[in-house]
Amino acid sequence: MSFIFLTHLLLAQNEEVELLQKDLKEAKNERDKVDILNLLAIELMDLDNPKAQEYGEEALKIAQEIAYKEGIGNSLLNLGDIFSFRSEYKEAVDYYQKAVKAFDEIGDENRVAYAYSGIGNVYLYQSNFEKALNFYEKAQPLFERVSDKEGLADVINNTGAIHYTLGDYEKALKFYLEALKLNEQLAEEVGDKVSLVLSLNNVGLVYKQIGDNDKAALYWKKSLDLSQEIDDPIGIARASNNLASVYTDDGDYEKALEYSLRALEIYQEFGDVDNEAITLSNIGNIYEKQERYEEAYDYFIKSLNLKEQINDPRGVAATLNRIGQMYANQGKPEDALVYMKRALRIATEIEAKEYALESYKNMAEVYAGMKRYQQAYEYQILYSSLQDSILNSEKLDQIAFLRENYDVEKQEIELQLEQSTEELALTQNRLNNFQLILWATIAVFVCLIILLIFLMFLQRNKIKLLKKD
Repeated sequence: MSFIFLTHLLLAQNEEVELLQKDLKEAKNERDKVDILNLLAIELMDLDNPKAQEYGEEALKIAQEIAYKEGIGNSLLNLGDIFSFRSEYKEAVDYYQKAVKAFDEIGDENRVAYAYSGIGNVYLYQSNFEKALNFYEKAQPLFERVSDKEGLADVINNTGAIHYTLGDYEKALKFYLEALKLNEQLAEEVGDKVSLVLSLNNVGLVYKQIGDNDKAALYWKKSLDLSQEIDDPIGIARASNNLASVYTDDGDYEKALEYSLRALEIYQEFGDVDNEAITLSNIGNIYEKQERYEEAYDYFIKSLNLKEQINDPRGVAATLNRIGQMYANQGKPEDALVYMKRALRIATEIEAKEYALESYKNMAEVYAGMKRYQQAYEYQILYSSLQDSILNSEKLDQIAFLRENYDVEKQEIELQLEQSTEELALTQNRLNNFQLILWATIAVFVCLIILLIFLMFLQRNKIKLLKKD
């Protein structure tokens, strides 16, 4: 069923591309041609087709030649999306910034919001959370003003994702619940249930992190039911994996295995190697808790091989630490140290401090259990030193975050003051001009009255002279 779903989706997209290419040949004017080229760029970007950029650039060229401002803005926005999709972030930001300027000129706040959101996404992908939040904060009020619930939900959801990554689960939950409410409305109004599935999943993740497994399971079951309703296999796999983690915590290992194996089958069918590797490791963890060590080792090794295949050194370090810890729990310290040392070497090479920290801690405990206290002491010192370094780094990051927010707010206040001063000066200038015009009008009016009196006086004298005659 999953394979059929994916095949139908690809066929539908290819059919849409063929129809648009036919429309392009029959385009009656250059404006229509620009609009069709932009639609083609979007469709082909979703298919990861290199011609997407070609169509986007052609649309931009024609739009500029005929001074089609809306077409220029749409082309720039699409090119920003294309380069962002390809992880070419510098180029993406450049196009998004040009799109902001283009849409500003025609007063299109909705498209300006999408350009700001695109820049925020680029910074999110680069883990530059301060800048990402800054651009999401610019986009949010614009989406609210034009009542674009879809754009607003995405921005609020991504803001929640940043707070989740930073470990601020209270704020993450607040934003995720706001996004969930909007996506529930969109599901009713326009039938978009895919975004609702993701929102339910995200809320569950926060509850899992704060230790409320019952609420996490509640949201993930809703996510699973909805994914089955709309035939979303990836959604089914994601919800199944998450529910498996709850059952693992609860000690219901058979149910945890059932859901994990279900997720694994879907990821393998779709060729999603990243999530397949994660799921294999999760299954290994379940078998280890059941003390089925041979099966656990098999799944950990399968996961390790895939992570090496996709060049995921962080994942490799994590899995090596996991295998080492399993051997330590079995009372096999020499085997444990082999894997822990490999994990430490990789973690050090890629500067993955959290995995190096885990290796130091595990090795200190293993050496202590072997009564090799000198080595245990050395690794404990390394562990403590690195932990202090991480804490200090986190504090510095927090200070930098607060400082950058302060600088941004200060710049905004200064800009507002500058704008207010300019507006005040303009108003004063208009008032002065008005007063000048008013006095000039009064002077002309007085002159007219004097002239009228003078003419009346001349007319009266003329009448008197005529009477005398």
